[in-house]
Amino acid sequence: EKLEQNEIMRRFRKVLDNFDDLIQWRVLIQVLKRCYRYTNIFLPYFVIAPFVLDGTIDYGSYVQARFAFYMVEDSVSVLITNIEDLAHFYSGVSRLEDFQREIKLLKYTDEDTERKYSQSINIMNVDLKTPKGEQTILKNITLEITSDTRLLVQGRSGSGKTSFLRMICGLWPTHTGTVLYPKEGKDILFLPQKPYMILGSLKEQITYPKNHNASDTLIRSTLD
Repeated sequence: EKLEQNEIMRRFRKVLDNFDDLIQWRVLIQVLKRCYRYTNIFLPYFVIAPFVLDGTIDYGSYVQARFAFYMVEDSVSVLITNIEDLAHFYSGVSRLEDFQREIKLLKYTDEDTERKYSQSINIMNVDLKTPKGEQTILKNITLEITSDTRLLVQGRSGSGKTSFLRMICGLWPTHTGTVLYPKEGKDILFLPQKPYMILGSLKEQITYPKNHNASDTLIRSTLD
């Protein structure tokens, strides 16, 4: 459909723009490296030749000066010849810094102490916002879901259906209002469009984020 096609093209353009920037930077780096290389070949001749021609220095002094120049050039060229590796190192450090900054902004709460319980899932006067509260997705939600209730949530793409489920499961905080959960089966599971899989074994996937030391017999009986 047109909506999916637009999303695919948007992501494809981002990939193309990224490769375009990458090509430009690689060309710039190669040009700088070649200019530096050829400049160092001819520079000592242009600088010292006039002094040799007018007799200010002899040929032996010229050889010594050229040797000294190449020694200095060899030390400085470490930065130029390794500029690509330095760029990769910088980009990696920059991504880690951004990741660490975002981690520090997260607020962890104790789920068992923060949750309130009732006989059903009770949503009362809740405004659904993004985790940082910068955008309001849904306003003044009041809803009760009992054990025998079947609920179908419909809406266009991006209207907040998955965000609504995240809020019910406690993955997103409620900035206003109250959400009550049943004590029986308080751990709510939903299958998102993009499932999250942790790095680990199948057992760790099943028990996440609870105790990973659950017995295999208990896990098999739960799956059955």
